[in-house]
Parts: sequence; C-alpha cells; structure tokens
Amino acid sequence: MIFQQKVLNDLFNATCRVVMGIADKKPLNLAIIKGEGWAHYMSHYDKRIIPIKKGSSWYVLNEEPNEKGQFKLFWPSKLFFGQVILVPEEDFDLIQ
Repeated sequence: MIFQQKVLNDLFNATCRVVMGIADKKPLNLAIIKGEGWAHYMSHYDKRIIPIKKGSSWYVLNEEPNEKGQFKLFWPSKLFFGQVILVPEEDFDLIQ
C-alpha cells in the first residue's frame, strides 16, 4: 500500500510540474487543513467560496503567499484536473 501511494504521489508531482509549469525538482509540500468539520475558502479558478472538509490534505503550489497572506493549495480530483483554493497559512499544517 505504501509503495502504491508513493508511486501515485510521484505521478501526481510529475503531472503538476508539466501542467502548471513548475520548473524546480523539489517535491511539492503537503498541507493538512486544521480542525474538524467544514471550512469555506475561495476557489482560485471559480472565484467563489466553496466548502472544504477540515483535516483534508492538499498540495502547496506556491512558496510565497499572495497580498492577502493566502497560499494556493491544490487537490487532484482527476488526472490534469483538480481544485485550487486560497488558504491563510494559519489555517493549515505543513508536512514536508
């Protein structure tokens, strides 16, 4: 199971690098949304507030926060597709 998960993570990282133009070779960091229940964050592409399950894991797409102090977090739903949300740093734990 762990081997399969590592292979899938490697495939996902490679896909993100190709699709989103991430040039460096550093792996993407994983973020866990803090707390239990539901939170609401702005969808980067849809430009609307969407519900997000707390405790879910997301990949951090950018190293620097935007002007509001929010990071772009990505959750893959299908190959080459997924959801990107804007989340303040204090709302997630970073796993490297």
